[in-house]
Amino acid sequence: MDWLIDGINAVIRAFGTVGQGLVDMLPTSPLQWTANIDSEILSWINWLIPFGEIIVIGQLWLVGIALWYVARIALNWIKVTGG
Repeated sequence: MDWLIDGINAVIRAFGTVGQGLVDMLPTSPLQWTANIDSEILSWINWLIPFGEIIVIGQLWLVGIALWYVARIALNWIKVTGG
């Protein structure tokens, strides 16, 4: 029976190693590309239209909407709301 537990632990360790490898490939920041702009024209455009801030605000809005939908679905499942 120990061989079964050892096999399951090996599979879990393998998934953890693969998952860690995938996470290590991600950049430290999803908005990292905006920090590396070396063009004077692009920096002026970014000063006039702050794309970084627009992206951050859009992300916050999307997270808020997603949380609202998740809460609404959960409350519908437990029949708290009437819709």
